Amino acid sequence: MNSIRKDRIKILTRSREDFFNKYIKTFYDMQELPNSSFFFHKKVLETYNQNLYTNLFSNDHYFEYIYATLATWGMDRLFKSASLQEFHKFKQSAIHHKELLEKLASFKINQLDEKSLKEIKKDILELFNNLIIMRSDSKIVGLSKTLHHFLPELILPIDRKYTINFFYKDNLKGYPNINKNDEENMFISIFEQSYYICKELNLTKADLKNKWDTSIPKLIDNAIIGFVLLHKNS
Repeated sequence: MNSIRKDRIKILTRSREDFFNKYIKTFYDMQELPNSSFFFHKKVLETYNQNLYTNLFSNDHYFEYIYATLATWGMDRLFKSASLQEFHKFKQSAIHHKELLEKLASFKINQLDEKSLKEIKKDILELFNNLIIMRSDSKIVGLSKTLHHFLPELILPIDRKYTINFFYKDNLKGYPNINKNDEENMFISIFEQSYYICKELNLTKADLKNKWDTSIPKLIDNAIIGFVLLHKNS
């Protein structure tokens, strides 16, 4: 682990009090997100929670809500680098990986141990490398946001401005350049570090108290955003 990332994780996990009263609070005080991005995100999670997981793959609304969420989360921009695959390709690819997604859906980040963490990494990377989500070359942001909605209790969403800056950039300003050949290692490393953050802070569902605290991985994401917002000018 690079020293910058190690130091930032140490600061983020120093105490539960700081995690919630400093970083989560900063997320809510300083971060304004479009209503549409929460509306569709919430629809995904409502559908996820109201159905047996295996039944989700025959639920057109579930796929439509995820696809719409990805668009409102910046994954399908006109004249920009992020571009989603056509909906039918996105859906077919997810259905093709149904068995693997079902297997991983039984795991929750706050219930993992070192053994199960090691066991599921291969399956997570198989999804990362084979799910057809983006038309653009870069995969890490689009794939992580997609997997977060198929596996909301396991995978945190990743973006460049906050997550990748937090883990990989010397300073917290701007958008880092990413070599697509490094994305697989970056993705699985961030997943592993999210597990250690969860474990260090003993995060549970009882900690999900605010609008955007929709899962433990999303709670960690919110804190990372709050950390970057708070420290980017220091």
